[in-house]
Amino acid sequence: MSDNDSSTTGMLPRISRFLLKPWPEKKKSLYFRWISTFPHLPAPLRLPFGAWWLVRADNAGLPISQGRFEEAEIAFVGRYVKPGMTVLDIGAHHGLYTLLASKRVGPNGRIFCFEPSTRERNALLQHLRLNRCKNVTVESLAVGSENTDAQLFVVEGVQTGCNSLRKP
Repeated sequence: MSDNDSSTTGMLPRISRFLLKPWPEKKKSLYFRWISTFPHLPAPLRLPFGAWWLVRADNAGLPISQGRFEEAEIAFVGRYVKPGMTVLDIGAHHGLYTLLASKRVGPNGRIFCFEPSTRERNALLQHLRLNRCKNVTVESLAVGSENTDAQLFVVEGVQTGCNSLRKP
């Protein structure tokens, strides 16, 4: 028997091994396969707090799909933010915390989020439309200690969360 024996490496054994995995491992495998195969096509994911997220091939996408993205911070926001509050999300990126806060504050609360990058703001707006968030206002500004114009350096590639007012 050779190393390339189809009884252990063919499609049927691979499918069989996949079906025996627990659901979290299946989900991780499916999102990884999706992102690898279709890098420019986001995959929908239901987040634990009920919002829909579009998993992208960036530095946040796979960790979010695996439930291991900023776990302590997400738990803190989930505990701290209450119905009716007003929340500021400064540097909102694609809106993970905006969505969480929007769910937590409910229809009587407000979220004001700030995202200066057009690319990230477009993803944020897509998430807000997908989740029908009516209590969110998006500002296309960076927040700082001075009222001035500045150049935003947008990082290309998978490091979408690393945009800065300083050169990378």
